[in-house]
Amino acid sequence: MSRKKVILLDQAQLGTILKFGGFKALDAIVARGDRFLYVHQSFTGDEDVKKISRDQRELFESWLEKKRYHGNKVLDAVRINRASRQEQKRYDPLRKAGTQGNNKELWDMGARKFMLDHAHEYDFEVISADQDFLDNRVGKHHPLKKVPFERLSMKSALSWLMTHPDVELSKAQFTELRADLLSGNYGKSHNLEQHVYDVPESYEAARRIREETRQAIQLEDRKKRKTNRKRAAGKARKLFGAGAPAIITAAAAAALHELITREADESGAGYLESAQALGIDFTREQLADLAAEAGIDLAITLTPVGPIKKAWDVLGNIDDIIAVTQLYGAAYPENETIQQMAGIATAIEGSEAFGLYVDGRDALTGAVGGAIDWVFGTSGDEAELDERLGSVRTAVEEDAGTLVQAAGDGASTEQLAGEIISRAEAHRAAIATAQPGGEVVSGLAGSQIAAETGKQVFDDGAAVPREKPSGLGSDAVTAGPDGPVIEGDRAVPLAKPGAERRGLDAPVRKSSYDRYQRLGRSPEEEAEAVAEYWEMLRESYLEMDGHKEAAEEFALWKFKQKWALSAFAPEAEGTVLKYPVETAYPDFEEDGHGYVRQEAEAILRDNGIRAARWYLTPNERTGRDKAQANEDEDGYGPRMTLSYEDETGQQHHVSDHFQANAGAARERRWQARYGAGRLQTSGKRDESGSSAAPESPRLENAPVPAPKPAFQTAQRPGQKPVPGPVSKPVREPLMPGVAKPRAKPDPAQL
Repeated sequence: MSRKKVILLDQAQLGTILKFGGFKALDAIVARGDRFLYVHQSFTGDEDVKKISRDQRELFESWLEKKRYHGNKVLDAVRINRASRQEQKRYDPLRKAGTQGNNKELWDMGARKFMLDHAHEYDFEVISADQDFLDNRVGKHHPLKKVPFERLSMKSALSWLMTHPDVELSKAQFTELRADLLSGNYGKSHNLEQHVYDVPESYEAARRIREETRQAIQLEDRKKRKTNRKRAAGKARKLFGAGAPAIITAAAAAALHELITREADESGAGYLESAQALGIDFTREQLADLAAEAGIDLAITLTPVGPIKKAWDVLGNIDDIIAVTQLYGAAYPENETIQQMAGIATAIEGSEAFGLYVDGRDALTGAVGGAIDWVFGTSGDEAELDERLGSVRTAVEEDAGTLVQAAGDGASTEQLAGEIISRAEAHRAAIATAQPGGEVVSGLAGSQIAAETGKQVFDDGAAVPREKPSGLGSDAVTAGPDGPVIEGDRAVPLAKPGAERRGLDAPVRKSSYDRYQRLGRSPEEEAEAVAEYWEMLRESYLEMDGHKEAAEEFALWKFKQKWALSAFAPEAEGTVLKYPVETAYPDFEEDGHGYVRQEAEAILRDNGIRAARWYLTPNERTGRDKAQANEDEDGYGPRMTLSYEDETGQQHHVSDHFQANAGAARERRWQARYGAGRLQTSGKRDESGSSAAPESPRLENAPVPAPKPAFQTAQRPGQKPVPGPVSKPVREPLMPGVAKPRAKPDPAQL
């Protein structure tokens, strides 16, 4: 298997490339290889960010995120320990750090470390104006002397961009850049460059070269698209008549129809002629009949994600699923979700580990399919969906060996799927600590705060103590919930949320610092929370290979999948609970868990209960249920306690077995996004394989209290918001929760 090429662009040159060619130029540079290296430590420590104009910095962050998640292009360098003399000597052998102003040589050190660590995994192309780096001046016996790499000087890189078909320079930009290159402002060409590009003679000459190159590339791209279509169609042809499930052949028929239609549009030939050019022997009518076997109508334009998602819902031959997924990738090149799924299929196909594990490849299909199903079920929007699919793809590409070993050791499909999900989310958490613009962003404050306070801080001010806390709350609150708050040099009583402090003329602003005021409902729960965080931090440190910031980020993220505030519980505002509704149930429809609220109110209404306020709280069953799966076999979520208050304020217990139909909510969300025709993944099936209608909310052995005066969900002034449609619960988790995925459907039932 050929090795991928990594582009190592000196980040000090980012500003120059963006100045003259914008992000099209940066895209062109990155496209010289398969992936490119990003050294976040250099971006902040050496202030590479300041070399990018202010109006482009935010755009660069968006560009980087898109390349990272949607294109799987970014590789992150491991941090250099600047306090280690051994690392300084190894990765800065000429001791250049600090010799030119504030330069710490962090990009050079990060790049050299990456090249040494991955010398047997990738090929490299270094793009820089630093002649010492291009000369590989590291010392006669340095191990980098044995690492080959391609070189491209900045002079050649900028000369190449001046005639690149995707980069449009104005005449003023061209004139300025040409003068700078000829005067030596960007260094000189290197004698070991594989490709030397000359500075164009004039603006008109550059435009001619650009147009000629553009036409040649368009012709080449047309040939590549046709070749890719023929290759994908060739694989798909084997599905027909080979006993593949009907949903596989129907999905393939729909994609073949799209493939032929696009070929006809580009070539100007007829449908049948275009089909024959791609090696497809089916007519339009035959493809329509095949697609109709699974309820797909070729005459109706549907979201193409639906059929390919169904294919992954069926346990079957991995080669069949890879073939149909790659077919969709060729048919819908502009659909990011499909491209991510095609990337996952290609990663499996090209994986040496998956290829060697012949006996278990089909078993791994269910694991990857389970991870994909979990991504679709928990992502809030298409951007998050694409991002998470990209993380699954990264996990499959980079952790295939570990997954195959686990399968060989007897891990179940569900365990393997959980492992893929865990590793995918670990990649996301690690990435979150390496965004431009700061040492650590997204979920945490920096490690400096952690070192100074002994806590790791939530993004909104809450904290999980690293040791037994003397008080509850954030760094701004230096005592318990009823103790004083330090403001400057004086202490004042801690006001309850929304209340006024004595001696002040105006009401106190409700601050996010006060959002978290109590960890658990009792000292025992507080101790349990602290102990759980410590264990999560220990595990995360191992999972993140000792990367401190990533481990803390991942541990806090895992903690917030269990512990959160709740708008459904009767506890005092600011109380963090374990497995409240907000973490026990996904908010599929992004309406504050509306389906949970509606089903709880329906139960009360159906039992003649007229409640002033009602509550859902976790009990001993909630955590046990959640640990097994997000939902039971019928699509219902973890069991919780349902209670209510009557108009006199007296509390009544209803049941400890309340379950909302999470599977039905997922189906509604799917129908709203992708339309009809999805293979049901929740709810019971009858013997014919069709899905039964969604069942009503479940409540086992619920006592029916005596009827009360009037059923209402209105909020009383001064009271905690009622968990009803009028008040959307606070969504606390940093990301949707990780839990074991649902088991794949039994093929015999389909």
